[in-house]
Amino acid sequence: MHYLGIIEEIKSYSPTISVNIIDCNVMELGRQLRLIEESSLRILHFDVMDGCFVPMISFGPCFIKAIKTKLLKEVQLFVHDPGDKIWDFINSGADILTLHIESDYNLLDTLLKLKNIPSKNDPHRPVLRGLALNPEIPVEDVAPFIHEVEMITINAYNYKIKNGRFDEKIFVKVEKLKRMIDYTKRPILLCINGNMNIENIDEYLSLDADIYTCGEYIFKNNKIIENIDKILLRFNS
Repeated sequence: MHYLGIIEEIKSYSPTISVNIIDCNVMELGRQLRLIEESSLRILHFDVMDGCFVPMISFGPCFIKAIKTKLLKEVQLFVHDPGDKIWDFINSGADILTLHIESDYNLLDTLLKLKNIPSKNDPHRPVLRGLALNPEIPVEDVAPFIHEVEMITINAYNYKIKNGRFDEKIFVKVEKLKRMIDYTKRPILLCINGNMNIENIDEYLSLDADIYTCGEYIFKNNKIIENIDKILLRFNS
């Protein structure tokens, strides 16, 4: 079991979108999910929010497990002390599990526990370990953990603040992070989590990430295929 295979697979179709399921219409989730699966997108994003680490409350492992899909499940834990909860999300089918750097006082230990854990969706493929940074977290704080992760997510705005705004400091932060990743000589995926849409897409694409989460725009006016096509057209232009 090796991380390189799944990382190379994702990089082969990057830049790509991880569709943020938090913006779906739950009453139409089955139909909406089928439309996403019919597109060229391959990743489904879950923002798991506990109402304490961030103000919002979203959903837990039972919801994630109930979604049957061929898409990769990317789970970002906006929760306090995730160490004792990670196995619930592994068992729910997380293919990528991302922890916030300031949420776990035993973060390195948690990342080591996750090393080479097989995905429930494909036992020949390990669960990728991710690390997420809110805008107020210095990118240098990644250094002690960068050799134990396969993906790093930078949030484009602060989820701890209701109606947060795009943080312009993200451009400097991403450049620093890319230099750190290059120095490791490891194939680490870069993800930007934020409210990307057709109006601000050029700002996001200038960050040159592998994965961009996008939810609200994808589900806008229930025109999922049309909205995906518009985004991907800009990706390829």
